[in-house]
Amino acid sequence: MSDGIITTDSSKCRQCYSCVRNCPVKAVKIKDGKAQIIQSRCIQCGNCIKYCSRGAKIVRDGALSTKRLLSGKKKVIALIAPSFAVSFYPISESEVISQLQSLGFHEVWETAIGAEYVIDYVAAYINMHEDKPMLSSACLAFVNLVERHYPHLIDYLIPVCSPMVATGRIIREKYKNEEIAIVFMGPCVAKKDEIVQAQFEGCIDEVITFPELKQLIDNGKNEKDKSDDKKVPDREPIKYYRASAKGRSIPLSGGLMAHLDQDYPHDRLLNCDGIQNCMELVQYFNNHEQSFYDLKMCDTLMCRGCIDGAFIDNDGSIFDKRKMLLDFIQQKENAPLGIAYTDQLKVDLTRHFSESRSPIAEPDEASIKRILAGIDKLEPEDELNCGACGYDSCKEKAIAVYQGIAEVEMCMPYLLAKKNELFDALSQRFLTINELNEQLNGIFESSYDGLMVCDVLGNIKKVNAAWKKMFDMEDKEIPCNISELEKQGVIYPSAAMLAAREKRRLTFLQEGKNGKKFIATGNPIIDGNGEITGVVTNIRDIEELNRLRYNYHNDNQKTGSHFAGIIANSIEFGEVIELASQAAKYKSTVLLLGETGVGKDVVARFIHHLSSVKNGPFIKVNCGAIPENLIESELFGYASGAFTGAKREGKKGFFELADGGTIFLDEIGDLPLSMQVKLLQVIQDKKVNRIGAGTSKAVNVRIVAATNKNLQQMVKEGEFRSDLYYRLNVVPIYIPPLRERKDDIIPLAYHFLKVFNRQYECNKEFSPDVPSVLRKYYWPGNVRELQNIIERVVVTSKQSMVMCKDFPPYICARNGCQSGTIVVNDIVPLREAIDEVEKQIIHQAYKAYGNTYKVAEILGVNQSTVVRKLKKLGKHS
Repeated sequence: MSDGIITTDSSKCRQCYSCVRNCPVKAVKIKDGKAQIIQSRCIQCGNCIKYCSRGAKIVRDGALSTKRLLSGKKKVIALIAPSFAVSFYPISESEVISQLQSLGFHEVWETAIGAEYVIDYVAAYINMHEDKPMLSSACLAFVNLVERHYPHLIDYLIPVCSPMVATGRIIREKYKNEEIAIVFMGPCVAKKDEIVQAQFEGCIDEVITFPELKQLIDNGKNEKDKSDDKKVPDREPIKYYRASAKGRSIPLSGGLMAHLDQDYPHDRLLNCDGIQNCMELVQYFNNHEQSFYDLKMCDTLMCRGCIDGAFIDNDGSIFDKRKMLLDFIQQKENAPLGIAYTDQLKVDLTRHFSESRSPIAEPDEASIKRILAGIDKLEPEDELNCGACGYDSCKEKAIAVYQGIAEVEMCMPYLLAKKNELFDALSQRFLTINELNEQLNGIFESSYDGLMVCDVLGNIKKVNAAWKKMFDMEDKEIPCNISELEKQGVIYPSAAMLAAREKRRLTFLQEGKNGKKFIATGNPIIDGNGEITGVVTNIRDIEELNRLRYNYHNDNQKTGSHFAGIIANSIEFGEVIELASQAAKYKSTVLLLGETGVGKDVVARFIHHLSSVKNGPFIKVNCGAIPENLIESELFGYASGAFTGAKREGKKGFFELADGGTIFLDEIGDLPLSMQVKLLQVIQDKKVNRIGAGTSKAVNVRIVAATNKNLQQMVKEGEFRSDLYYRLNVVPIYIPPLRERKDDIIPLAYHFLKVFNRQYECNKEFSPDVPSVLRKYYWPGNVRELQNIIERVVVTSKQSMVMCKDFPPYICARNGCQSGTIVVNDIVPLREAIDEVEKQIIHQAYKAYGNTYKVAEILGVNQSTVVRKLKKLGKHS
């Protein structure tokens, strides 16, 4: 069989299951709610096409290949079924033949000519086989039914070809010495499948349905109307070969039987038409085969005659259609030049049948019950058998589900029950959402911080009572858009608009129209696609923050633990804090890396403050500041009388002092090699040996080390022990320099300003242009340099307002320069200056491009040179 005679346009399929309901052999598979034709089971009866209200069923097109045949060099013959008189009604026979000539056909033959041959063959065949009943095989849909679903009945089929094939063989015999092509036109879908069967190969070139033929005629008329050619001269009428009334009657139900009545009594001949009757016939024949042996022949048509085929586009009743064909049969003169066919050619009318059934699994009763239970049909009374799924019973549908051609979701009562359950669940969810919404509104309104929610365009959606109180505004005074608040000077600039433009969280100091100062944080709301849909702004009164900080400071002093906190606003330092917070949960050794002055001491205290030993001591040891001959005694202590000048009672070392807390080993890279061995021993054994003591003492110490040196390079050069390096480098945290986290510069500057205002009992402020100058400076000394500069201007400035001119000239000179420019702030040896310039340039280039090949190209050096220098600088992994 061929593939895809009938297919489904999924875009038009709407889960009505009409095709399932009207398919006599259930050759339809439902997948994801869409119908698919099971080609191996389809009998091409056309019922699914007739009853699909959305036109979702598509029949393989034959019009295009017909046009190609007509435009070719072969003589093309139209082979038309006699039921055209019904499909084209009220167009006359002569006009139809004329339209076929206009399309380019050379001759027209009626298929009924071959029907005459078939009738005579059937009569002769049944006379020769008196031993068994016969089933007619003129209807290919019925033959498909037997071959694909009841193959044990094949022996009862009369092995004669269809009238279409018979007429095609007659034409081929008549023009056996000519190049011809034959196009069949009729109302049947199955004919498209018949012509591609191997036993009929080369008989018929193409099959088109009556609607396809009408479309070809309409297109031909349109093309002719658009043509600018002059009127075509009259042509000779086309040859039209007509059949007798005997052949023309075959489209009628019982048409074949009518010509056998003279030889056999009526009780031995049976006429069966219509899909339902044919299905009952084969099922009854299947179960009561012996009872049919008194029958001589049964004439079967899956349609109620070919006049009721799938592609008979006539809305009349079956009785109207029958009368139309009878009138056509009884006409004496059909066409002006119609030729009554009288030749008697010897042609082969035989055909053979073959079993083509596709076995499909049959479930046992337990499987059927399990499927029915899955759709809440636990008892027989639950099986409504409503037919909404397209199957006659719930059990039949359950079998189809087991076979994989139906889905449980096809059951309408089940879906309605599920819909009610979902409705109840959604109602409950709605109540829950309402409760959560009320809770959210309660939290929003009870927040002590001022909160504002706006969309990405600045349209204000909601503000809480705290926000209105902070800015002394009533509901009626709050405008629709934040831009109005900026124009009125209530807030400027808007944290929400800045956060929306920069697409990140922003925090800065803000002064309201009423003179109050706030910390404003704009936090973007980002959807699942990464797009900003709005911004939440949080406003906090600085005076309240100061009060909280004072209370927190006093509480820490009472408990003996103090941590000043971290001032940070940059993403880069935020990553450092996140990693440090995670590391603080465990007692693993932490190694802080970074340039001098980046805040390693602050991060170390932060780790201690968040650790489980925060209530213990925090001991800081600067390994580079202790003389080499005193390092051992300072770190590990000494026993009484250990050496001359030793205290009588001995002395605890830093490790013992840090017992139960944290020891911070700053500048660990400056530790002499001789001490590195003893430090490694302490880290491994968790015990210290005082100088001169005979026993060890266990210590429980959290170790945090820090250095501004490249320990990895020092290991390679033999200046630092590799085993100690790996012991320390458990959790390395790189703290970027201040120039790489510019968002921290301004918050730190304001923090130091406040610290030194309090320390020196003054009240100085920055002029508006100072933040820009501070942000553009390179800060080679990092946070320590920033702290010192702020202290200097607080002490040296004469006015309460700190101006740019109060800062050192080399800082102000940076204003307007690119941030990558190198600055040397003091007189240094030339070699050191060159190294500093090289370091900054390579670092900035690698940060910008992240690829050593690109950096080499930009700097005009070899890639290997860049790799070597990056390794030296400790920036390349």
